[in-house]
Amino acid sequence: GCLCAVIPCLRRPAPAPAPVFTPAPKRKRCCCLRLCRRRPPKPNRNPKIKIKPPTPGQSEVLGISVAYLVKTFRKEVTAVFGDEDPNYYEVNKKMLYSDIAKGRFIKCPRDGREGCSYVDAVNLLEPGHTQPATLMLSWSWHYTVETVVWALERWCRLNGKDPKKVFVWQCALCNNQFRVEESKAKGEWESFDTFKDMFEKRMDH
Repeated sequence: GCLCAVIPCLRRPAPAPAPVFTPAPKRKRCCCLRLCRRRPPKPNRNPKIKIKPPTPGQSEVLGISVAYLVKTFRKEVTAVFGDEDPNYYEVNKKMLYSDIAKGRFIKCPRDGREGCSYVDAVNLLEPGHTQPATLMLSWSWHYTVETVVWALERWCRLNGKDPKKVFVWQCALCNNQFRVEESKAKGEWESFDTFKDMFEKRMDH
């Protein structure tokens, strides 16, 4: 008789077709560090912190905390430059007046036009890290970011200062570099007396 009913068929069944996986389309990542036209700036919505736009005079004397420079500014520079330690000429070109600058699409409190200083952008987007400057930095644009930030951090440590309560006025971050570059492009240069008046105003403050 037929053994098929007793002995199972020894032929292996045909293998099932391998599943086909379709990779998900890659999302386009924003090429900038924080802000661009695809991702416009959003003011801080923390109800505990009330944001009041500074007057032009208040904006001009705003300083940024050493703690913010040590923790956040360093990270932002690394995100743009990788392992390099750029000087402030390089930082200015890529981070302070370019399309990826933190203040690129924010109205400047000093003249009401689009494009503001780094410190004004931090004041709006991350309040709590800016206040009227308590320290005015004498420095050179040829210094690297790490040199400046490390020196400020060390100064706070040696003098027993809380980095969160030391607010630095540094021209690269506190002047509106959009306006500076506009003036340079037009061949307009500030006179010595203008810089003297600005310096005295900040020192008097």
